[in-house]
Amino acid sequence: MSVTGHFKRDCFTDSILFCAVDAKREALYVSISLSVAYIVDRHPCRRVLRLNRLPGITVVGAVPDVRPYMRKAHVAVVPLRIARGIQNKILEAMAMEMPVVASPKPAQGITAEVNVEWFVEDSPESFADQVIRLLHDSAVRSQVGRRARDFVKERHSWQQILPDVASLVEDVATGRRFQILASSKSRS
Repeated sequence: MSVTGHFKRDCFTDSILFCAVDAKREALYVSISLSVAYIVDRHPCRRVLRLNRLPGITVVGAVPDVRPYMRKAHVAVVPLRIARGIQNKILEAMAMEMPVVASPKPAQGITAEVNVEWFVEDSPESFADQVIRLLHDSAVRSQVGRRARDFVKERHSWQQILPDVASLVEDVATGRRFQILASSKSRS
């Protein structure tokens, strides 16, 4: 299991404590200890560092690249209860063919098909159940991971988004973007 984030921000600390402590403790601990949960962060706070005491959880400090830790994991968990914008950590995990279990907040803005390309769970019990299921079922992990990677390649690759970025840059450079914004504000 892999969790990456910047735990100086309260929302990340809250999310990992929610996942490690609140979400169906006994069953999740047993499943984590069958594998290892990596919490990768540049500056973990004391509350997160204390999770090192739990069986199967390893809190890692700053690393130059999170991918080696993600490659060791079977499931990426994103249990944020506070989130804004698209969570790149989800797309990164999907691109690495890793199944993702997320809470509803970080799921906003990602159009992957739920229960096919990833999982979105809204209660601690269902979140833990899904993580446990994935940890124990390599066939489902592989299938969902492949579909997640295909989703990222089809919707979020540079080839897919570069035309939109180029168009936005051109609009800003020529002033069109500002004209569109100004005209929409004057109509409201």
